[in-house]
Amino acid sequence: MRNARLLRTELDLWKLAWQQIETFLDRIEGAQNQDRSAANKVAALLRVAQVIEHQRAARYDVKYLCDPFIDRQTTQWDRDYRKWRIPGTDELELAVGSLATNDDDGALESVVLFPPADLFEVSVEPSDPRAAEAVDGMVTVRLPSYPASGNQTIFGTPIDYTMPGALIAPPPALDIEEEDDTTSLFSRDARKQAATDVDRTQDRVRSWSDLCRTRRGVRAGAAESEVKGCGGSTPAAPQLWQASFDAQARAIVAATRANTLYPNATGILGTVASAARNAITIGSADAAALTAAKEVLAKEGTQSETLLPAIETAESALGGQPNLFRDVAAAADALGAAVQSPPLGWPVASATQTLRNQRATTLIQALDRLAPILAPLPLFLLPPEDGAMAEELDRAVKSRIGYPDGSLRTLRALETTFLATWPTRLFWLRQRYDLVLRPIVTRVRAPFIAGLRALLRGGPTGLPVQGLDLRTQAPVGGETLSLEQPASMGPALDVIEVGHVGMLMQDRPTAAIILGLASSGGRIELNTLPLSVSVAPTSEAPGSPGLVPGGQEILTYVPGSGFTDGELRAGEANAGPAWDGLMRQTLSLWSRLALVFGRSRIDSEIAPAHIPDPSSAPLQTLALYGEVPAQASTIVISALPSGFWNRAAPDDPVPLLGRPGETLLLRGRGEPDAEGAAGQMRQSVVEVDSVFRTTGSMLRQMDTSSAALLSAVPAEGAASACPALICGPEEDVAVLLLKRSWQRKKLVSDVTLRRDFLGFDLPSLATERLLPGGVLDRLLDAGERISDGGVERGEEFAAALETLAGWTRYAR
Repeated sequence: MRNARLLRTELDLWKLAWQQIETFLDRIEGAQNQDRSAANKVAALLRVAQVIEHQRAARYDVKYLCDPFIDRQTTQWDRDYRKWRIPGTDELELAVGSLATNDDDGALESVVLFPPADLFEVSVEPSDPRAAEAVDGMVTVRLPSYPASGNQTIFGTPIDYTMPGALIAPPPALDIEEEDDTTSLFSRDARKQAATDVDRTQDRVRSWSDLCRTRRGVRAGAAESEVKGCGGSTPAAPQLWQASFDAQARAIVAATRANTLYPNATGILGTVASAARNAITIGSADAAALTAAKEVLAKEGTQSETLLPAIETAESALGGQPNLFRDVAAAADALGAAVQSPPLGWPVASATQTLRNQRATTLIQALDRLAPILAPLPLFLLPPEDGAMAEELDRAVKSRIGYPDGSLRTLRALETTFLATWPTRLFWLRQRYDLVLRPIVTRVRAPFIAGLRALLRGGPTGLPVQGLDLRTQAPVGGETLSLEQPASMGPALDVIEVGHVGMLMQDRPTAAIILGLASSGGRIELNTLPLSVSVAPTSEAPGSPGLVPGGQEILTYVPGSGFTDGELRAGEANAGPAWDGLMRQTLSLWSRLALVFGRSRIDSEIAPAHIPDPSSAPLQTLALYGEVPAQASTIVISALPSGFWNRAAPDDPVPLLGRPGETLLLRGRGEPDAEGAAGQMRQSVVEVDSVFRTTGSMLRQMDTSSAALLSAVPAEGAASACPALICGPEEDVAVLLLKRSWQRKKLVSDVTLRRDFLGFDLPSLATERLLPGGVLDRLLDAGERISDGGVERGEEFAAALETLAGWTRYAR
């Protein structure tokens, strides 16, 4: 049992290794959930701060700070750009980033941020916070989880780590200069002090409002040409509507009415119109930003009682601006065209002057309607760092980056630690797969293969010990064989491996597939798979139904030449019902091996032996109409094509669907989701107990309450909407009685039974998880990856795991 014990140990090791990975990822997910509330609140408050800056610049002609970075890609990290901006989420990332030191003297040198890496995809439930990002129920695990808009991240281009050739490069270092107070929320020196200040008597993390206030002081004394990174047509920012435009427009109106000289009136009015149009866009965006921020803050809660009412008031005011600015722009353009030629102050025709006066009045009316909207509002009276939201934002920022356990600080520490160790974990898994898991599974599978080949063709089964004698009788379904050999022989029998086959060739032959060795009452016992023994009545077969008599030798070979193709297709031995148990055991072993490892692998390994399908057409080509209830105990099929019947005996046709003992795949589409979208294709496993033919009239006398009623042709007319079985009273109907079903979800359409077992990859079997494709691509050789074709195989995987666990349950 040495190989089986090695495999059991290896399986336990793989399971533990992946559990550690899952535990780490669960901790990261928990940290993400904990930080999500604070992150949403910070983002909402930053949008409010941005609106305040826009509107104060429009109302009071003040120099304003550039927009903060919130959830868009950041490329300008250096101080010459950052010092003109409202501190944003990038400042928080720099505040919690790792610090690199100088190799020569250990001096703190730069901040290190990992580029994000796409590790693999995982499935999420609809209730998961990440469900909104899911595509077909799958989301990408991306670490670090920087703020993102679409596929962008706040730092770096994501590395697609699901690609086998992708490597995580060393983390880039961002050398942030710290020559003045505009640099950061948590300077390098402050971090060093915090790390050495054991008593933590001093709060080393700077407040957001303090940094914002410092930057505003620098901005106030700077020339516009010095300001970088605000975008727009000038180095500073797009032109906003400012109070000076109103004064200039009114002055031109006065000059128009008096027809007095006003140089470049048309150009100035054009500037006024342009500023008004820009204000339409900015005002609409600002109103939308306040709406979104208000919703977040109402959900997350605020300590300030005045903040939300102030945001609501400003939101209402900004929401009415676009049409008013549009009127100003149109009126300014119209007056500009009217005073273009002749210029103001030159003689003009009476009709022209009348038109100019009308357009001047229209402009004045538009400016008058706009003036109340631009009146002082509580939210815009003070800069963001001094107003109603300052304390709220300071608290939200501190909760994320506070030293040592701010939620963002904790999250990034976990993410970067996982990212740094992930290549090592993948290397271990790959090496372990190549050097240990794959070879040991091959060795453990070999006795099963040798025994199955012997059952099919006759000859040696591979059992390495002769002369074992059965001491007492064993019943059908029994899993223990008591031997004559004393317990002292246990060490000598350790050469027997899991999967070795011993033959019991009494009147009702069967095969004992050995799983373990034990002792009881001073005698050796063999642990086996449940015995299959013919239960045919004594009138049809010699010996006792369902019993293996004691006192016989356990053979190491199969007498004769095994089973013919005809016998295997029918699932019945030519020697008669006494051999039913051996046939059932053979088909069961083959189909279970195919379930776990894949049919193509098992068929190639048992060659030149093989197991043909009962019908000439592959079973999966038989499309079935109707529904399969969860855990159906019976499958009934009408209108079965002739290719799936054996009509050698016309009065007793036999359906060629399944054979007693074998395992089949059951595939179909699950129920629609809550929105009515078609359900997912699902695949499960059923074990066949018996297959027989009946008629429509006989079927109506049977209890089919837990049966799947299917047809090989769709119902027509009014019956087409009903999944019930449609068949005539004398029509042949195939019935599959199931010994067991792993199907837990109802199937409503596209039903098929199948033998095209794909099997499962060894790492997934070892970890007891259907591992993400991005991980498998790193572990498996080219061509080893199994494509599920979009079919949900969780129930099938559960059956495969149960089978594998059953084979190794005694190998401890």
